[in-house]
Amino acid sequence: MRHLIPTLLILFLSLVLACGCAKRKENLTAEDEKLVPVYTELLMVSEEYKASASQPDTAAYRRVVDSLLSKHGLTRELFLLQLKVLAQSPPVYQQFAEKVRKDLEHRKPK
Repeated sequence: MRHLIPTLLILFLSLVLACGCAKRKENLTAEDEKLVPVYTELLMVSEEYKASASQPDTAAYRRVVDSLLSKHGLTRELFLLQLKVLAQSPPVYQQFAEKVRKDLEHRKPK
C-alpha cells in the first residue's frame, strides 16, 4: 500500500506527458503559473544558503528545499517533472522565466 500512491502518481504523470507530447503548449496554464512562486522561493533560498554557508551542509539544504516544496503540495520529483514539461516548449518556458524574473524583482528588498 505504501508504494501504491507513488506508483499511481508516476503512471498518471506518464499519461499526462504522453497526451501532452501530441500537442505543444503555446502559453502558460494556470497550473504552470502556480510554479512561479515556488521556483522564485527556491532561487531565493539557494542564494541565501550560498551567502550564509561557508561550509555547505547539503543535508540541511535538502531539508529546507523539501519543506518548501511540501508547503506548496509538491515533492522534489513532481516539481522537477513539471519543470521538464515546461522546458519542452521554449516559448512557454520563456514566459515562465519572465514571470519568475518579475516575481524576484517584486520580492527584492528595497
